[in-house]
Amino acid sequence: MTSLSGTPPSIHRSKRPEPGGHLYPRPVQDPVLIHADPRFVIIDKPPGMLSVPGKGPDKADCAISRVRSMFPHASGPMVVHRLDMDTSGLLLIALNPASQRELSRQFELRLTSKRYIALLEGSVMHDAGEITVPLRPDIDNRPHQIADFVHGREAITRYRVLSREIDRTRVEFEPITGR
Repeated sequence: MTSLSGTPPSIHRSKRPEPGGHLYPRPVQDPVLIHADPRFVIIDKPPGMLSVPGKGPDKADCAISRVRSMFPHASGPMVVHRLDMDTSGLLLIALNPASQRELSRQFELRLTSKRYIALLEGSVMHDAGEITVPLRPDIDNRPHQIADFVHGREAITRYRVLSREIDRTRVEFEPITGR
């Protein structure tokens, strides 16, 4: 595995904004190229990096722009799915419109699945379960979501406890709806 810049990944930066108040400072760590195919690539996106460009030129640096610079032949929409800015993990990125359509179709039909591992503070009571809460964007605090039982869209996530420690719980999450 190599980073997209060809240099080894560096230590994760602080999540605090840079001086000047930018909400999305450029991550120190480059994404790591896991797999390259003529139709798509898989990268390991570091925490602190946007998956897609945000609004404004100061938020243009993202996983998609980094992949586009490494694969200049890439065309059309590349986004297949996203990871939250502070979430690290594997990101599948299409390199041509036909691949993007087909891979997006597979996600839409739930022929693919996503899993997240989180280390939570405290103890989770049940060994497994399902979280069902209607969500909508928090317009005052993007890109965060908030529970809204009137205007929110259905969000379903299954969870399973993987291990328990004295004051932490390692949990696997499987988003069903993608929210």
